[in-house]
Amino acid sequence: MRSGTALTKKDVVVVLCCAVFLLVNIGSVGRAGRERAMREICLANLRQLTLAWTQYADDNSDKLCNASAGFTRQKGWTGYMGVPLAGDEIPWCGWVDPRNCATTPPDEWTHKQIAAIDYTKQRSRDGTWTGDDTPGHNPNPTLLNNWVLWKYVGNLKIYKCPAGRQEEYRNYGIVDAMNGASAYWDGQGNQPLAPCYKLRSQIENGGERFVFMDEGVCWPDSFTVRWSTVDAAQWWDLPSNRHSNGTTVSFADGHAEYRKWVDNRTIALGDDKDNGRNPSPGNLNGVGNKDFEWLEIGACGGWKTEN
Repeated sequence: MRSGTALTKKDVVVVLCCAVFLLVNIGSVGRAGRERAMREICLANLRQLTLAWTQYADDNSDKLCNASAGFTRQKGWTGYMGVPLAGDEIPWCGWVDPRNCATTPPDEWTHKQIAAIDYTKQRSRDGTWTGDDTPGHNPNPTLLNNWVLWKYVGNLKIYKCPAGRQEEYRNYGIVDAMNGASAYWDGQGNQPLAPCYKLRSQIENGGERFVFMDEGVCWPDSFTVRWSTVDAAQWWDLPSNRHSNGTTVSFADGHAEYRKWVDNRTIALGDDKDNGRNPSPGNLNGVGNKDFEWLEIGACGGWKTEN
């Protein structure tokens, strides 16, 4: 005689379905939890770097640090403002490109490089890797001390998003307006790429103006959004795509925020950048892109009124 407590096939199927449901959802919650944790670490990193940026200005007569990464602006250099530099402007941090070139060392750049990391593995332009299979970060203490913000933030982990690739040492960049490349950009007509500040006291609406942002793959110079009119919006530097299709930024008043991308073109650009692909020309058009509008306001202070 069968026991009254014996499981039927239907009972087994129900139990298995419940088990699968729990496993799937527990895994999903686990992934989401890890993603939220990495996002919060990233935001904390940005707040700490922004505090260091503020302390540097406090210690240097309100002057903003050189927002370009990896090269010094030499004494006497004159940009569009027409005033020669009274002394060298050392970059806020160094720059080494682990993806761009296995054959051209960074010190062959025209400007003085402060290469603080010795990479044991690099990727060439065609995407192939050379060198040791173990990505290595071997900081050189002497060179690290040349970074002007290293005095305030002496931990390499703070310079990198936890969602970044293992072979990268830095993911954060300062936007162009905060004493970046356009402060001394002498292109056609000697016009800056965007309005640029040299002193912290010059910044208006600090709660709306970006300082640092997660660039993903970082290049030298500072992060630039093309300063343009509404009908001529065009990407310059590409966005990253982090933390469930978004990015993180810090502001001049010290707070940091996460922005989830709302335009599929922005997501596609971020994916292309993070994976070393050439972007689709159509996606570079920022007209009607709410993400570009957000960056234009935060990075440049607003739209250009005329070309």
